[in-house]
Amino acid sequence: LGLINHCVTMFTGKPEEDFSEIMENTVRYFLSYCASLVGIVDETPAYAGRNPIDHALQFKITYAMEYSKILAFLRLTIAGIIFITLPHLVILLLISVLMPFMYLAGILSVIISGRWPTVLFDFISGYFKYTARIFSYIVGLVDAYPPFRLH
Repeated sequence: LGLINHCVTMFTGKPEEDFSEIMENTVRYFLSYCASLVGIVDETPAYAGRNPIDHALQFKITYAMEYSKILAFLRLTIAGIIFITLPHLVILLLISVLMPFMYLAGILSVIISGRWPTVLFDFISGYFKYTARIFSYIVGLVDAYPPFRLH
């Protein structure tokens, strides 16, 4: 559906609303499931495509009025969008290498003190926010280039 949506965006300047909503729901479910695996949230989500979502991790896209036809073309080529987001992907890779250690420190803290340390919780939740912005840009849900910050 993403391929079709990028073709529609490339020719009309606007994505198909239903396809965008399916992609948004897919990204939302992926992030919710990953957050549940890491232990940031307690419950494993059901399919997160329903509105309103009763889940600790929320994800909402504000759609633009017009989308870039050039970015839609780059998303079709896959290599183009990877080239544009390469700095973000490198940073995401480096942060992802740290995540198992942060997770382990957080779990040990939960076992010892009964709660997540604020610093680790903020870092891990910031990681998911950053990942959501990058994935949303790559799949074409947003056209604004994501900022280089966790929160």
